[in-house]
Amino acid sequence: IQAGKLLFECAAACFVAISPDDRFIATIGNDSKETSLLSGRTGRQVCELEPIGTPLWTLAFSANGNVFGGLSSKGPAVWDVASGKLLFALERRLQFYKSKTMAISPDGESIVFAEELVEVWSIKSGNKLHAVPFLLRHRLNVPRVESLAFSPDGSMLAIATYHGDVLLWTFPDCEQVAVFSGHETGVEAVCFSADGRYIVSYCSYQARQWNVPPRPSSCELQAEAIDRRDRRRGS
Repeated sequence: IQAGKLLFECAAACFVAISPDDRFIATIGNDSKETSLLSGRTGRQVCELEPIGTPLWTLAFSANGNVFGGLSSKGPAVWDVASGKLLFALERRLQFYKSKTMAISPDGESIVFAEELVEVWSIKSGNKLHAVPFLLRHRLNVPRVESLAFSPDGSMLAIATYHGDVLLWTFPDCEQVAVFSGHETGVEAVCFSADGRYIVSYCSYQARQWNVPPRPSSCELQAEAIDRRDRRRGS
């Protein structure tokens, strides 16, 4: 990249993801819609991926580069990068306009995706860990998540919504600690800075940077949960 030299060319792709260590490139073919795992140095196929029988529409690597996955109309799937073995596959009928994005925790242990709920699943055990509604300023019938991102240390999850908000949750507790509002249209993408101190969100014509508040202690989260329950009972 520094020299601006072309390293290799590969077949046309409609979606590309690069592993954090630059060793691997995952692609979804433009014509065949086949998912391939390529070497980041040579562009050659690294291994055959265990098939799932349906094309993916998005891809993501874990921060440690050990696993990658994607979403399809049959549900989320995750593969081992070294062997191409399918580690996790959930039979779930998904629709692209409702479930566009997914994220894998930095340690490669959990997968997060969203439809009506934000769901967290263990890749190793295949068990559902959380299924949490996301709270928006706008009480609409069809909430939609456009982008998900983990903080570098895996302690926070940022959720970009179609309705213009960026939600900040603790992880793995899935407690909402902040809502960033300021976009006039749907937020299309969100990411953390390398040091985890900032979040950058993007919509069709503007990018915004937000300060990440300190992660609250477990005692503070419990107190907030109790306060919310008391307010609901009083209303």
